[in-house]
Amino acid sequence: MVFERACTIALNDRMALIDVFSMVADQVDAVAEQAVAEQERRDALDSWYERERIRLHNQTTGDPFQALKDEVARDLDPRPSTEPIRPRPLYVSFGVRARYHSTEGAPTSGRSSADPMRLRSFLGVARALDREAGDLVNRLSGDWTDFVDRCSWAPIERMDALGGLMGLLNENADDANWLERVAEAFERAGGGTLSDVAIGTCAIGRQPAPLRHLLDRSLTSPDVLAAWRDSGLRPSDVAGLPLATQIAFADLDGLPAAARDAASRAVLDAAERDPMGVYLALGLGSGEGIGLAEFTKQMSALRDAVRDADEKALDLPTGPEGKVAQLVGLSVDDGALVGAISLGNLDTADRVTVNVPGATTTVASMEQNVRVANDLFEGAAFIHPDTSFAVVSWIGYRTPAGAEALTDARAASGSPRLSGFIDGFLDARADLLPENISLLNHSYGSPTAVDACRDIRHRIDALVSYGSAGVDPDIDLKDLNVDKVFATEADADGTADIGRLWGLGPRVDPRTLDGAIIFSAEEGDGTKAVTGHDMSPDESNGDVGYLSPDATSFKSVVKIMATGDVAQ
Repeated sequence: MVFERACTIALNDRMALIDVFSMVADQVDAVAEQAVAEQERRDALDSWYERERIRLHNQTTGDPFQALKDEVARDLDPRPSTEPIRPRPLYVSFGVRARYHSTEGAPTSGRSSADPMRLRSFLGVARALDREAGDLVNRLSGDWTDFVDRCSWAPIERMDALGGLMGLLNENADDANWLERVAEAFERAGGGTLSDVAIGTCAIGRQPAPLRHLLDRSLTSPDVLAAWRDSGLRPSDVAGLPLATQIAFADLDGLPAAARDAASRAVLDAAERDPMGVYLALGLGSGEGIGLAEFTKQMSALRDAVRDADEKALDLPTGPEGKVAQLVGLSVDDGALVGAISLGNLDTADRVTVNVPGATTTVASMEQNVRVANDLFEGAAFIHPDTSFAVVSWIGYRTPAGAEALTDARAASGSPRLSGFIDGFLDARADLLPENISLLNHSYGSPTAVDACRDIRHRIDALVSYGSAGVDPDIDLKDLNVDKVFATEADADGTADIGRLWGLGPRVDPRTLDGAIIFSAEEGDGTKAVTGHDMSPDESNGDVGYLSPDATSFKSVVKIMATGDVAQ
């Protein structure tokens, strides 16, 4: 009864929110049309005043023929309206309803039954959907702020849409926490049935207030850092938190990298002990994402990659503080397992590089990406040995497969996660910002990274595209929050152009953009030409990738990481 009531309220609120956002869209469209009409009125009036000025000037010349022509023209050229168009105020009202989980008033003899496994499956899917909705809230908040800044002409009387969505997600979180306690109660009871009184006690247990605040989905990443500090938690405390909280922390932008590392490793360890439990907790039980067998396989590969990263970190050419590897993300995006590993201390490194791979990449290939990160770290440190580095292999979104790579759908869904990650780790170290940030991107990672650079709040130093699948042809590099944009493509790369449909598609080669700095991927002095499209292939048969250590392009990339420019 309690669960059914909560679901009914949630469903009604979701349907109401759909109507609310539809109203917002309609009102914004109407205001946009009014803005166009008002601008046209102003332009027409300005043009008329200019014509009238000329006619009045002609009267001073004493030419009767010109005066007659102007008089006729005046009759045929009435003055446009001087009455400004006043936009209708934007007004949307919505309030989310509280969902109570108490069984007060129910007969003491009442009993309920539930399958805790099915409850956990439902719980995992619900939390995964809410995490994706949380990303949408951040994107919508930014879009709304841009609209308000650019269209201050439109009065806003009341706008509850975003607040309502945040409230809905908070209610969903309370529902999920309650449902988790109910599942635990049924597990302790050995399944079967429970008295309604016992179920009612599940409504009493709540997370401590500091933890509830830290997990509030309406928080921006600077707010997350403040809430983390106020909570009194340390990274070493994360191992003792519930799995659901660890999963939330692993994907929480704004937490220090050490805390995300602790949470992500805890989830990784839990998946080794209980693959099915973590699979369900991550929301993969709906049948729409990867299956349990593939999940277990990818988790095992990620575990191997983390071990390899830990071993490589011990030999990094840096001081003791930087000889660490951090698993700075482990989550699910649109049914795919995603994650990120940093070689070097992301909380303290002077120069940070994030590398975004291309299509079909999964966390199963993280070990290869860690190897590339190690090569990049060593190459940059050789050039600039007196500084500290961190190189992040970011596989933080569901990459496209097959024909998906010809569209921007995955880039559009992945770019908010990338911009959130970058802003998040920078907000987390606001007191010790890095000297330099480079964002590398390969193949389909290119449109994803470019889109992210439109949205990031922190300015980064370099955007480096290699073997790009193409970017928006209408992009103006001045609109990106980036100081310099670099691009390269090998003559032997016959795949990158497919992503651009051989120049016929919706994307263009970033090397053609005004302001892009082009560097070579061909043979150089002591360096090799890239032989295909891969980032870092097996070189035993002579293949050379863009980030193979002996490639010309690799030499330029590590120079950018270490100095900020290929010319130095």
